[in-house]
Amino acid sequence: MAAVGSSATTAGQRAAGNDAVREVVESFLDAEDLNALVRLVFNAGPSQRRADAAAAIDARTRRMTDPDSSVEAATTAPALELDPAEAVAQMLENIAAEQRATIESICRTNTEEMARALSGLGQVKSLSENLHERLMEHNTELQLTGGTFAQSLTELHHLQRTQTAVTASKQAMEVAVGLLRKCTTAGEMVADGRLHAALRLLLSVRAQLTPSRTTSISSIGGPVQRSATANGGTAWQSTDLRTTSKPADLGKLQPFLTSKLETLLKGVEQAALANSNDWLVSVREHASTIGLRALVAAAQQAGKDQAAAKEQRLLQTQLLEVGAVDPADVAKLAVAAAGLQQLDPTVHPMSARLLKTSSGAASADLLDGVDMTLLHRALHVHEALGKLQLFQEYYQNSRQRQLQTELQPPTHAAFIAKPDERLSRLVGFFVVEDRVQQDRDRDRDRIQATAPAQLAALKMDFPWVGAAWEEASTRIKEAVEHAAEATAATQSTSDPGLLGMKDCLLLACSALGKCGYHVKPTLEVLNKRTAGIYHRHLCEQYALQVDNEVKSDSRAKVSINSANTLAEMALTLGLPTSLSDSAATPASVAALVPKLPLRAPFSAMAPNLLTLACRFVNSSFAWWWGLAAGAELRAAVRQDTDEFLSKVAIPVLQHAVDTCAQPGPKNTLEGTLQLVTNIWALQHGLAALDTYTFFCCRGFSPGAAARAMQQGQGPRAGLASELWDMQAWGSLQRTAEASVAGILTRRTAEVITRSKELPWLPESDRQGRTWEPQQQGGARTAMGHSAYISELRTFMQESLRVVAASAPPSVASGFALGMFAFCSQTIIALLAGDAVPAFNLFAIFRLNDDVAVLTQLADSLPYPNLKAGLDEVQQLCDVLISGPIAEIVKPSQASKYPALRKTRLLEILPKYRDVGEKESRSKHFVKKAAVEHEVKKLRAERKEGERIRRTTTAAGVPAS
Repeated sequence: MAAVGSSATTAGQRAAGNDAVREVVESFLDAEDLNALVRLVFNAGPSQRRADAAAAIDARTRRMTDPDSSVEAATTAPALELDPAEAVAQMLENIAAEQRATIESICRTNTEEMARALSGLGQVKSLSENLHERLMEHNTELQLTGGTFAQSLTELHHLQRTQTAVTASKQAMEVAVGLLRKCTTAGEMVADGRLHAALRLLLSVRAQLTPSRTTSISSIGGPVQRSATANGGTAWQSTDLRTTSKPADLGKLQPFLTSKLETLLKGVEQAALANSNDWLVSVREHASTIGLRALVAAAQQAGKDQAAAKEQRLLQTQLLEVGAVDPADVAKLAVAAAGLQQLDPTVHPMSARLLKTSSGAASADLLDGVDMTLLHRALHVHEALGKLQLFQEYYQNSRQRQLQTELQPPTHAAFIAKPDERLSRLVGFFVVEDRVQQDRDRDRDRIQATAPAQLAALKMDFPWVGAAWEEASTRIKEAVEHAAEATAATQSTSDPGLLGMKDCLLLACSALGKCGYHVKPTLEVLNKRTAGIYHRHLCEQYALQVDNEVKSDSRAKVSINSANTLAEMALTLGLPTSLSDSAATPASVAALVPKLPLRAPFSAMAPNLLTLACRFVNSSFAWWWGLAAGAELRAAVRQDTDEFLSKVAIPVLQHAVDTCAQPGPKNTLEGTLQLVTNIWALQHGLAALDTYTFFCCRGFSPGAAARAMQQGQGPRAGLASELWDMQAWGSLQRTAEASVAGILTRRTAEVITRSKELPWLPESDRQGRTWEPQQQGGARTAMGHSAYISELRTFMQESLRVVAASAPPSVASGFALGMFAFCSQTIIALLAGDAVPAFNLFAIFRLNDDVAVLTQLADSLPYPNLKAGLDEVQQLCDVLISGPIAEIVKPSQASKYPALRKTRLLEILPKYRDVGEKESRSKHFVKKAAVEHEVKKLRAERKEGERIRRTTTAAGVPAS
């Protein structure tokens, strides 16, 4: 039963599998999916194909029976007896057999209907043949008619194309005629010089011909439109070419019109270049005129500045004097200052000459007479053509060639004589460049405000101008230095020369500085080397005048006869009106007016030299004006003036002093004393010279400065030692005083030397009496004095009277003290020298009496402490007469005889001799033996001192 059941199950599965295969094949056929059927058959091996086929069949079966079921498939699948390929093939054959049987059944069933249908088809065929015959008959006629119609259509098409071409040609001709009219009008504009309008018109034509080009002329004009003119022609105005339009199809006219357009544009460009060349020629011709206008404008501005400064000074003065300012006076001063534009020709020689030769005020427009539209036209044309960079290079090269021509080194004589001719052309060149840059800046500002995007197309920079100015500045400095070195020596102080060149360069730098050029390095040539050359030659010129004043001076005191002369001497020049050292003031000078006429302590040389110094201050100020200001200006002028005094005035005075120091009949005591007083007076006037420098540096004229000083204005006068280098003046003063002392000492020495003829070992007085010294306080004194001492006293009295009348008290006191000291030194030297081989106490008595005469003279003179000059000889007499002689060696007694020099005692004391036997027994008389004993002590002391010095020197210890 089990076997039967198993076989039954297998048979059932086989039957189910065949049914499943049939269903799969039919489903694939219905879906016309043969590829799936082929893959099912051939993708796997026989066993795998059987298993896959079975699985597919099983899956399809389950879907057919239960499409929504999600139950897993059974573990058993329908069994396939055959290979899937065989099974499918067999199933296909079965299906085909079934289909054939179905068709045959249908055919048998519908045979009659098919026969009738075939009969109807036969009739249709005969009708169709008849229709075909008739169609063929009509086709020939239709072909003939269609050929004619086709030919007519072809001809009509050609006519339409011709009509279209004619219409297009007509339109193209109208456009071409319009463009040609524009070109003709542009050509007429070019001929008339209206390049800007012609260019705008031609660019509008080019925009219509080639609108794809990015040409925009909105920066050079407004919209361009066509309008009728009065004579029936056509005028083209500005149109906005930024609007895009469809290009006109001009056909073969396009190249022709394009070539003509480019020719016209080239003509506009050439005309623009011609305009720029004309402008270049024009500015070169007008460069000198433009530069002169700029120089005149700078000179006028300098005059206005000085007038304003003077107005301010006047108001300040009135405010200081009155304490308030009247508005009416202010208005008057303003009117006066407005009309005051004349410059001092001694300070501004070139400015004064330019203002004098210029016809009235300078032109408001420095470029008056130069047509700037020529350059602007060329610039705008090249901007519109996109060739601005090329034009800039052309412009730069042309201008640089012009500049190199102007920078050719001039001859020194021509440059120093007429510097304005040279500098005016350079100034004109750079003023023109500044104007060009200003115009471009204005264009930039306009475009920046209206069309910022087009600003880059308008860019035209001028960096080369800065480099050109630096080169020109270097050339100018070289020309100034060479001209100064080559020609300054030939100039006189009355000729502008270097000063005119400096003034002209200052005006040029002032004019260019307003244009924004950096002029400070250019002015440095005037501050350094050239300033030194100018002042060196200025000193050489003034040296001749100083030498003439000193040599021609008569040494006669100046007589002051008027109040004006007194004020000039005392307040303007600062000279002393008397030998007192007090400084003069307006009040003190006013008190002297009733005492006129006065006799000044100085000669004409002193005021004349100070006047020359004031003139030198003016000349130095003329150079430094404009180069320095304020305290710097005053310091520079003072330094140059101090150099003039130390290198010019003092050497000339020193030569005069050296001449007076030489013995000769012309070198009198009075003349040499007057020279000493003049030097003293000149030092007294240096403070006033500094005050004059102060006013001069503030712009005061010489007359105004003198009036201000006479009114007591100006800063507090300081000491001359604080203002000037007084070392050279002190040396000069000492040398001059030494010359006077030389005259005095020569005569004094001559008189004292006569004493060597006296007996220095006397045994009696001049009347032949034996010496009987009188007892006076234990000391023996001689009676009477030598004859030479009377002559010496007379000479000293007269000389010191002359000194007191001609020299300041301090100087006279020094001379007096020096004379007495010289008398003492000469007597000591006489005793120590070979002129007196020996002397005794009687000679010392006589000498003591002679010294008493000089002491009496010293007491009678109005100078303090003159007796101190006689201390050495007086103390020698005292130690030999009063004793004891041993005191000169005792250290405790050194302060008793401070003037005695032990070196001199060693020369004098060995000559001492005893007097006669009777006198030598007196206990008041110094014995020779005692003197010799003290001399031995002095010599031993000197030797010990020398030994100590040698020892300390050997040990490296400096001797005390």
